[in-house]
Amino acid sequence: MPDVGPNVPDLIPPYLFTLIGVTLILVVTGLAVARYQRGLGKPGGRDGMGGIGDALGPLVELFHPAGYRATQEIKDQKRKAAPSPAKDDDPDDGPFTLLNGRDGMPRTVLLRRQSPGATNPDS
Repeated sequence: MPDVGPNVPDLIPPYLFTLIGVTLILVVTGLAVARYQRGLGKPGGRDGMGGIGDALGPLVELFHPAGYRATQEIKDQKRKAAPSPAKDDDPDDGPFTLLNGRDGMPRTVLLRRQSPGATNPDS
């Protein structure tokens, strides 16, 4: 039989196929991770990610009960509404009032209109 020429697979060493395959897998994995991380930055991108922590809660409670109780206490305190300030604590003589949200953090500033002849209490 006459020799027509070298076979195509003989021109490419076998390790090159493995190298190309591994490189392709790494590039596709890197692109998938980059896309996933960009999705986390969008609004609502992290919704539903805390479910595994609740699923492992019984194991944490079993092996480290003091830490579990402390974590539950912190969660309970975060869920509580902040106590409303008493009316006597903050007299209404200033030019503005901070209105707090349910968590106790300032959410709104209420500005009062000053009469033209009023003096500024801050000066």
